[in-house]
Amino acid sequence: MEQIDGYRKILLKCFAVLVLTFLITPLTTIAAAVEPLNLDACVQLALTQNHGLQGFRLDLAAKQLQAKGAEGLAGPKVDLVGNYQWQEDPTAIIPAHGTNIPPVYGDQQEQWGFNLKQTLYDAGKTKSLIRYNAENADWQQVELKNQTMAVVNNVVKAFYHTLQLNDTITAEQDSVKALSSLADDIRMKYTVGRVAGVDVLQVEAQLAAEQEKLARYQSDYDRQVALLKSYIGYEQSQPLTVKGAISDYKAAAPVTGDIKDNPEVEKSRIRQTQSQELLTSAKADNNAQISLNGTYRVTAVPHSDASQDEMWTMGLQLSLPVFDGGVINANIRQTKIQLDRAKESYAQSMADAQAALAAAQANADAAKVRVESARVAWDRAKEAYRIMELSYKTGKTSLTDALVAQSAATNAEAVYYQAVYDEISARVDLKAVYGQTAYPAQ
Repeated sequence: MEQIDGYRKILLKCFAVLVLTFLITPLTTIAAAVEPLNLDACVQLALTQNHGLQGFRLDLAAKQLQAKGAEGLAGPKVDLVGNYQWQEDPTAIIPAHGTNIPPVYGDQQEQWGFNLKQTLYDAGKTKSLIRYNAENADWQQVELKNQTMAVVNNVVKAFYHTLQLNDTITAEQDSVKALSSLADDIRMKYTVGRVAGVDVLQVEAQLAAEQEKLARYQSDYDRQVALLKSYIGYEQSQPLTVKGAISDYKAAAPVTGDIKDNPEVEKSRIRQTQSQELLTSAKADNNAQISLNGTYRVTAVPHSDASQDEMWTMGLQLSLPVFDGGVINANIRQTKIQLDRAKESYAQSMADAQAALAAAQANADAAKVRVESARVAWDRAKEAYRIMELSYKTGKTSLTDALVAQSAATNAEAVYYQAVYDEISARVDLKAVYGQTAYPAQ
């Protein structure tokens, strides 16, 4: 009996371990799922999980394969050919020369062999097409770089905007908490006749206004988190929190670069080069082309024991256009216009980039000034609220003045956080003009 009780205890312990395992594992998974992400983790997720970037990587791979295939245009082309035909009248198949085998007649013939063609001279047409496809891959590389920069910069902006809103929400929650406590105190004083009813209404109105702002900030926070999820490849149903401080971004470092690294300028330059290659290719159609051609053929009559007829040829082919109704010249003129258009586009992209640089630099400089001004305003507003709060408690000022000071301090704090984020956003935009990412933030 004691042995049976021992078995029961062992079974109960095993069952308890299993139950705890099933209970703890989901909790551990949930805890891991809501682990806050820092900026490094968000950027790495965006680089590996963003579906848009994956699509551009596939586009680049396709263009690189196309450029690799175009290199084969310069090499020899060998084709395997064959046919099987029926004829109304039997045809003689002549055996190889130097044999005494009589010709064989048949109304069916089979033939197979090889064709060889190697371009020796085409006025640079082949090389131009190869370079055109290589430039096409380079253009796609720049586009991938541009999209990567855009995604990373969007992640940086959304990350710090989330932190900014989180700080603003925390400050607003403290304000609502303080006003709620004040409202309770005012109501108690009102019940004993120490304050007028208008004082209660003022506090409740101020509390409602702060609660409305808190709800608005929370809605903005939720939208930023949703944006950040889309950038880093998260499902909207997945929980996401971020960790860090808005002060982590070092805004003091100067932003320098070359305007020619601007993605739009780079792409316009590549398009101009491609147009030049197309013009070279079009002009080549008006020149002589020389190629080495060769053939090898084996002809036989099916179901026959006779020898096969083998024949090979080798020679040079010269092709020179004499008259085509003006098609080639029209194509040359059209391509020349496209080249001129590409040059204008490149010049315009440089002008646009210079204008964007001037605007971004001015915005960054102004944002820096706004941060300093907002910091001073917040410090002054906090001090003014502290003085007004003491004055109200000692009866030296009215409740209205204290509430106005409290609201001004809360607004000044929110304005400061917004100014800090605006400076970060302005510097991110300034880096983007130079074709740089805002990561790492330093």
